[in-house]
Amino acid sequence: MDLKSALVKFKDKSFFQQNFVICFFAENYPLLFVNGVFNFLHQKKIIDQKPQFVDLQEINLQSILYQNFLGQSHVYWLGNFFQALNKKKIDESATHLKNYEGPNLIFLFCDDIQFLNFKNKDSVIEVGDEVDFGIFSNLLQFFEKDYSPTKLNYVQNIFKKLKTISFDEAFQFLNYLDLINVSSFAEFEENIHLYFDPEKSLFSLADYFFARNKNFFPLWESVSADYPEMFWVSYFSEQIWKAYFTTMFLQQNKYPEAKKVSFRLPFAYSTKYWKDYSLNELANMSQFLYEIDFALKTGSSFCSLDLFISKHFLKYF
Repeated sequence: MDLKSALVKFKDKSFFQQNFVICFFAENYPLLFVNGVFNFLHQKKIIDQKPQFVDLQEINLQSILYQNFLGQSHVYWLGNFFQALNKKKIDESATHLKNYEGPNLIFLFCDDIQFLNFKNKDSVIEVGDEVDFGIFSNLLQFFEKDYSPTKLNYVQNIFKKLKTISFDEAFQFLNYLDLINVSSFAEFEENIHLYFDPEKSLFSLADYFFARNKNFFPLWESVSADYPEMFWVSYFSEQIWKAYFTTMFLQQNKYPEAKKVSFRLPFAYSTKYWKDYSLNELANMSQFLYEIDFALKTGSSFCSLDLFISKHFLKYF
């Protein structure tokens, strides 16, 4: 079940009376987000108790699955399921969970569901790893956040800049929005890349750079002053160096080598952008950056990075 559908069903108390195992599935473990969901469900009395964490390295799963006192059911959180167990225990525990029908309510997270082939498809919530504005809007509705149109417009502008954030960052963002006054939002929006993972902005910057996308310029304007010039020389040098060898290996049909060297390049470079670049062009760009580096170290810095970017976008290399 996708997250949007799950967030709707979570509002109905009967959902948790019919589904006794709920598995959050994603590549990355969104602990803050999941804990926020638990707190909300408990606050709204949709679940009677806040889930109690169970360390499966210390406690046997069977001992809690069927344990209740005077007919009182419990709510348990198993955390990162595969991280807590070895292969043998995973197989044993998965067998119990797949066929579990109460009386307790069990939550867990996993990044691989091949061992958990649940009969009930509603048991697996496909969370995903990235939150765009559409998903964030679903979270606003779920957590019952009623913000002014002005604040929502700022939020939309922020997502235009960041494109996506993680689920834990999204939950933190919700907390920020509760505290930030609209009058302070312009400054917050301007420096948003400093509040969240700076790699996001740098990754987007590289993507726009190689795509020669005009969105590069407003993003560059917002982040360029946050780092010294020597950082940017190093940043672009690494990107160009990796682009050179990725292009070379792809031209030679050496795909495993290209995949290794393309780490930290935009994903689209290996699938699309590389076809727009020659090795000679990339070598000239690298040489120009070397000259900028030399100039900076000898006291000259006259608009050198701006010239580099202009030449790139005008295809003068």
